[in-house]
Amino acid sequence: RKLKMVTMNKSLYFSHDYTASDDVKILFLRQSLGMEGVGIFWYIIERLAQAGGLLPLKIIPVLSMQMQVTEIKVQGVINNFDLFEITESDFYSRRLNESLNLRKTLQDAGQRGAAKRWDKQTKIKLD
Repeated sequence: RKLKMVTMNKSLYFSHDYTASDDVKILFLRQSLGMEGVGIFWYIIERLAQAGGLLPLKIIPVLSMQMQVTEIKVQGVINNFDLFEITESDFYSRRLNESLNLRKTLQDAGQRGAAKRWDKQTKIKLD
């Protein structure tokens, strides 16, 4: 039940649990705000992913303008359903950050592996 990051055509995609809509937190969100709340949640997740996993709380008015919903709804999704971690000035999704960190780890390992292969090929050509 992990988010999975995939790069395609220079765009960043992430898969999510196909059972995410059955998550208790999401069910409470849907009960309160309907599918609009679910859309707000996923839009925020997308913005967090693009920002590297952390956004300032002061961006809430901008997010609400982009989604054309009220600031109160965006604040509600961020604050009221235990979907996000909130610090004094920022917020993030623990689950998303775990996926971003895993993606970075795999990317770094792939780059190290490629560097080793290139180094081996260079040595073989020089011999």
